[in-house]
Amino acid sequence: MSLLIVWCGSIITLSCAILFLTLAISSKEQSEEKCSIYECGFSPISSANKPLNIKFFMVGVLFLVFDLEVVLLFPWSIRLSEEFLLTGGVFSCVFATLVIGLFCEWWGGGLD
Repeated sequence: MSLLIVWCGSIITLSCAILFLTLAISSKEQSEEKCSIYECGFSPISSANKPLNIKFFMVGVLFLVFDLEVVLLFPWSIRLSEEFLLTGGVFSCVFATLVIGLFCEWWGGGLD
């Protein structure tokens, strides 16, 4: 129980220290760009009838796909040390699929 209290206390202390350090170091000056509204690279004052640029959508979808796959790779890397043959083969297949998908998107112009 005391280990849990020490762990929670250290996390709260570290979080507060990072928050106060960020507030102390950050720039306080306001510029026009900082105060402007940013929404997917489009001007917020323009007409709503303009078609959506598909590149913004594709970058978002690609980010979600690759981000979720990387999150799935972390537990496998821990299990890889325990059961190398089984998880090593699955890990290699998933990682190869990710790399092939990334290169296909790159060569297809999806990341331009």
